Amino acid sequence: MTVPIIIIAGPTAAGKSALALALAERFNGCIINADSMQVYQESHILSARPSAKNLLSIPHLLYGHLPINQACSVGLWLRWVNDIVTTPKKTKGPVFIVGGTGLYLHALTKGLAIIPPVPDTIQKETLLLWEQLGPDGFYHKLQQIDSAMANRLHPNDRQRLVRALSVYLATGRSLSDWWDKPHHPIAQKWLGFSLLPEREQLYKACDQRFLQMMHHGAIEEAQSIYNMHLSPQLPGLGILGLKRLFAYFDGTITLDQAISLSQQDTRNYAKRQITWFTHQFANATPIRLENGQSSSELAIITMISEKIKLFLDRVGLVQGASPQYLPGLDG
Repeated sequence: MTVPIIIIAGPTAAGKSALALALAERFNGCIINADSMQVYQESHILSARPSAKNLLSIPHLLYGHLPINQACSVGLWLRWVNDIVTTPKKTKGPVFIVGGTGLYLHALTKGLAIIPPVPDTIQKETLLLWEQLGPDGFYHKLQQIDSAMANRLHPNDRQRLVRALSVYLATGRSLSDWWDKPHHPIAQKWLGFSLLPEREQLYKACDQRFLQMMHHGAIEEAQSIYNMHLSPQLPGLGILGLKRLFAYFDGTITLDQAISLSQQDTRNYAKRQITWFTHQFANATPIRLENGQSSSELAIITMISEKIKLFLDRVGLVQGASPQYLPGLDG
């Protein structure tokens, strides 16, 4: 039997980590990372992992869990999470899953489709096609072949675009068809919250946080990863800021340009995340932060805590059942 799961979701720089820490302290829980970039060991600063002090104060799991020269995937992440939530005594209280990677949270709450393996030859051909066509050309080709899946992805998301086309070429079916098939989620009992700051407030937070990263060693961290001479196809190199700082190291842009472009990339990513959580994570309770509100304000923590208490009480009354989501808790 899995433990109760509370999901704290939202865009980058929204304050998810601070909120999760406050709630985990109140409910004697642990925190599990659901950010696909915070999973990598070599990036503490640019991936915005919680501070060393916070990591020690409450159990934090799956942060810095994998070397950046290895590829994490939603399937691998789900296996790690399943091991945590189904192993007795690994957790004392509820599990707080925190992050902004929508695909991870979708798979956690909806399940992950069992997709036939893609032959190596097709994978290599698809990657070669990406190199030949570039992002715009590749995205246009996917739209022609599988518009349903192309419309669910960002035109520059190389990893998922390549995956979508390779699955279609291997199976003759859209990846969206496989995703929409009924399957069994790990999160049998869950309660979700989506932090949704005002756009202007969020964009300012994104800009300020990147500048803080630069003051706290982001260049040195990026240089260390740059010196590893990793394959550009590794998903870990999608950490925001790396691409632009690598270009600075190559001498193709200035440091000021690298900072400005990284800030723009972060704002664009936050905008896509807000859209996703608004439309694709509708079962979660929206927490709208306005007029400079912080997710760690006492009133917000108290309000969410009351909903969590109600959720935990109801889970205790239905231990023999397996509801995917307990309704009536998001008002």
